[in-house]
Amino acid sequence: MILLNPKTEEARQLFLEGSLVFSKMEQNGFRVDVDYCKEQVKDLNEQMRDIEEKILSSKEGRIWTGKYGHNTKLLSEEQLKYVLYDKLKLRTKEETRSGKQSTNEKVLHGFDLPFTNNVLRLRKLNKVANTYLKNFIDLSVEGYLHPSFNLNLVSTYRSSSSNPNFQNIPIRDKEWKRVLRRAIISRPGSRIVEIDFKRIEVGVSACYHKDPNMIRYEEDLTTDMHRDAAMDCFLLTSEELSRNKAIRQEGKNKFVFPAFYGSYYKQIAVDLWEVAQELELDSTPLSVHLASQGLNTFRQFENHIKSVESKFWGERFKVYAQWKKDYYQEYLQKGYIHMYTGFTCSGFMRRNEVVNYPIQGSAFHVNLKSIILINKELERRAMRTKLIGQIHDSLIADVPKEEFYIFMAIAKRVMTKQIREIYPWLIVPVRIEVEATPVDGSWLEKEEIPIAT
Repeated sequence: MILLNPKTEEARQLFLEGSLVFSKMEQNGFRVDVDYCKEQVKDLNEQMRDIEEKILSSKEGRIWTGKYGHNTKLLSEEQLKYVLYDKLKLRTKEETRSGKQSTNEKVLHGFDLPFTNNVLRLRKLNKVANTYLKNFIDLSVEGYLHPSFNLNLVSTYRSSSSNPNFQNIPIRDKEWKRVLRRAIISRPGSRIVEIDFKRIEVGVSACYHKDPNMIRYEEDLTTDMHRDAAMDCFLLTSEELSRNKAIRQEGKNKFVFPAFYGSYYKQIAVDLWEVAQELELDSTPLSVHLASQGLNTFRQFENHIKSVESKFWGERFKVYAQWKKDYYQEYLQKGYIHMYTGFTCSGFMRRNEVVNYPIQGSAFHVNLKSIILINKELERRAMRTKLIGQIHDSLIADVPKEEFYIFMAIAKRVMTKQIREIYPWLIVPVRIEVEATPVDGSWLEKEEIPIAT
């Protein structure tokens, strides 16, 4: 069991005041278009009925109903396994923790059959209709949802959300992002504003390990570690990379962050190889480009990523790499780790947990403290702006149009300047990104708002 203990009065006060602000967020709630949700549920149910008919009328569907009859359940994983593995004799290397063959999304995508594609579609439609939209309808009170925000449930000591889970609304699937974010709307005459700490975990990690190269990346806006990693992984120039920003994003999400959080080249190479099959550079598949560089097979690519990883830790961030070793040894000797924000974390922890928890926890505490300070300023000024949510490194507010620029000035001052005065251990610049909806807009319509650095 892992235990978090506030060892300073400042730490105790942070969670006390944070709980009060989260309670205020819950009371404020966010506005939801209930009529729109009901229309979408009706439409999705019609789509599900059509897909169910396609599944049941297929060869595989007849095998399914032949076995289960009136008890056929098209969302049952066990029944699907019978069809796929017992009757159709399909094979997959991926297994569940209990050693059984899996029917997860990745496996079904791999089969790429009309039948399995229809099952996947049915699952997605059902999840959007009955997990998300139905919750929006059932949990709304006079057109507002009041999710819970918790400080005590996540082992990394970040926050969590429930009833509904405001922090887990899909964004990667563009179709469901469109459907679900359209349901969340601003209060009349207001804009939904989301302010996100830019690369806060990377910055906080630099404050712990003080790697000079990472500090340089954080201080010099002309540098970009994610761009450099993507260039290394896919053997591209910066000019080539600028023509497809999605490749940089994959370098960030599939190499840099996995490496930071303890993954290693064998796992990373699998995900990056999939990216190479999907993305293009100037209408040429990335895999074709890699082949032109002598990386024709996955094994060749895996060995290449091994060398990229060696450069990443052995040259680019060797101080960070050494800090991980030293910090873990210190934990083994003491039995606990200490966070800059006044907390200790003790109990049995794996190596990755030891070196990641203080970074993730402290980064969240920076956000939590900022939310507390912003809320105090809103109350002091008797403003009508309402804080309505927090997702990872961001805060979300419902801002009347006449208070927008005042709110932005307050948030920027607190999140980029005042927070560094309160936490002097923040030795790198702290930056924010802002997205906002139009007045009376939906969360789907939010766009980036330029701010002066």
